[in-house]
Amino acid sequence: MRAAREQRPPALPAEPKLERELSEGLLEEEPGRYASGEADAVSGLLFRGVFPGLDFEEASFEGCVFEGMRLTGADLSKTGLTDLVFRRCDLSNASFSKAALTRVRFDGCKLVGADFSEGVLRDVRFSRCSLRYAQFFQAGLRAVRFEGCDLSGAAMQELKLRDLTLSECKLAGAELFHTKLAGVDFTTCETDGLVVAAEDLRGGVFTAAQAVGLARLLGIIIK
Repeated sequence: MRAAREQRPPALPAEPKLERELSEGLLEEEPGRYASGEADAVSGLLFRGVFPGLDFEEASFEGCVFEGMRLTGADLSKTGLTDLVFRRCDLSNASFSKAALTRVRFDGCKLVGADFSEGVLRDVRFSRCSLRYAQFFQAGLRAVRFEGCDLSGAAMQELKLRDLTLSECKLAGAELFHTKLAGVDFTTCETDGLVVAAEDLRGGVFTAAQAVGLARLLGIIIK
């Protein structure tokens, strides 16, 4: 079986450097003040609170921290998000459709049903996040890492991949149709119930047990 090529990790700011830079001048602000693109480039702010359904469409954020927030159903479509940290936030059913995410961390966040369709994600890390039923249709993922995430039922069709890392993730029912998986290492993940086409598996890296499960899925009989 073809070996996985080494994946480039996301180019994220080092944790101590990021926290120090942001903690020196951070002000706690209400995010509603920056909704609907009212402020052109929001930078260096710490956001906390409960603001479900907030409209951030086409806004731009740089060097900010969103901590412990409830932003269920928020509209972050077409946003520019750079050097951000989302920590322990509830972003269920939030829309990141057509957004550009660069050097962004999601740590311990709930992103059930979140929509990243047609977005561009560069140097992004999802760590210990729930992404059940999240939508990534036709998204571009470059140097993106999922660590200990639940991607059960996620729609990940027609992804444009470069340096995707999956580590100890749940992929039951995740749909990866028309996504070329060459070089992607699934060996630490739960792949039972993965929905994928045979032609897209070429070059993907699986354990022997995972390969047997995928053979059943594809109608192959192993004796």
